[in-house]
Amino acid sequence: MVGALLITASAVLAFLAVTGGKDRPTERFVVATRDLAAGTLLADDDLAVAVVDLPPELAASALRDPAALHDAVLRGPVAAGALLTGAVVDVDAVPRGADDGLRYREVSFAVARSRALAGDLDSGDRIDVLATIGERTEVLVQRALVLATSDGSDNALVVSDDVVLTLALDDPGEALAVAHGAAVGELTVLRSTRADDRLDPVYPPPDGRVTAAATNLTGPTRAPSNGAGRVTP
Repeated sequence: MVGALLITASAVLAFLAVTGGKDRPTERFVVATRDLAAGTLLADDDLAVAVVDLPPELAASALRDPAALHDAVLRGPVAAGALLTGAVVDVDAVPRGADDGLRYREVSFAVARSRALAGDLDSGDRIDVLATIGERTEVLVQRALVLATSDGSDNALVVSDDVVLTLALDDPGEALAVAHGAAVGELTVLRSTRADDRLDPVYPPPDGRVTAAATNLTGPTRAPSNGAGRVTP
């Protein structure tokens, strides 16, 4: 992500050098007013508008309306003065309330690195959280937003193979399910940032039938759009 942003900035500078400022720029694009970290909830003072002409391939992905980005979440870091694009900004990351304010709970839990993508998770990622109790696995929450990650490497005095994740959850039932599942179950995390379907809430299914996705490795079958499961005692 950092490399892509540096490439984009270089391309913009190169384009301006070629044009030499011969024509007065007319297009307006959103840029960062300061260095912003991944997972930042964008506020008005983080954003500015730059009037500049861009190559068509850059203009197509650059964002133009700063008002539409209020409370959006950054998927990756952005340098001061850099263009904001749809690739780095998640405008649907956190639901908004009736007054356009954020409404969500934050919950943190530890999960073994081997069941959390070897710790390869970043602020802004979307994840599914599963809990296994005995021979039953239930989906606690799907496509939850990761606000922060940490592990033993963040503190020289702590040695742990666990990854600590902090999520933003707007559904109180999902927040309770994650807290309970972390206390009584063995958690597994799936990255779902690029997923557009939903998992079945329980495995094995209550009726004992296994879906084609679990038996046929040639390709998954889209799951029904029902709600997430809940861990029961």
